[in-house]
Amino acid sequence: MGKEQLEELSRLDELQKELTIGWLKYWDQYSSYSDWHFWLLVVLTVLPLVVLFFFIDRKRMFLLGFFGFSVHILHSYVDVAAVQFVKWTYPYKLIPIFPISFAFDASFIPVTCMLVYQWTLNHKKNFYLYTTIPAFFFAFIAKPLLVAIDISKPGVGGGGVKAYFILFISHLTIFYVSKWITDFFGKLLVNENSVSMPSISLNWFRVRKK
Repeated sequence: MGKEQLEELSRLDELQKELTIGWLKYWDQYSSYSDWHFWLLVVLTVLPLVVLFFFIDRKRMFLLGFFGFSVHILHSYVDVAAVQFVKWTYPYKLIPIFPISFAFDASFIPVTCMLVYQWTLNHKKNFYLYTTIPAFFFAFIAKPLLVAIDISKPGVGGGGVKAYFILFISHLTIFYVSKWITDFFGKLLVNENSVSMPSISLNWFRVRKK
């Protein structure tokens, strides 16, 4: 690595450090525990997980969990890219060191998609048709609402119908790709009778019946 490259890398590292410190200061002043937006994000993070705990089909837990995790990862990647290119920003955050909206990327959106996927499996419905419902909701209802209450903000020159349509297509693409990834790894599963598998206790997942 040459001297010029090292100097440029060092400059970028310093800028990144200053940016991180800036966001931490911003969060502490405007977006921490004293602001109602923070507690709304807490609810939007915790509540979907509580709902999932009680309503997930435990017979399909690993399938649904793998799908939901894929949605989470892919959505986070897309969200990071959108923030990096200043297409969207988040004035209020649950965790300040993350550029994304943790409540939505890690909980609300993946859990919603998992439950929709579960419903299509249990009722033998077309996944590709019914996932247009959450995609439409997130893009054209939830996002404008988040913008209205300042949890999300379009970048310079952003917003408008075009931006929300791109979000709609992005959501659909993420849901479809997540299903394809889940199906692909599902086909690679080995026969459990041919391999010695470790014993895993999932008793804590079970809801005791009264």
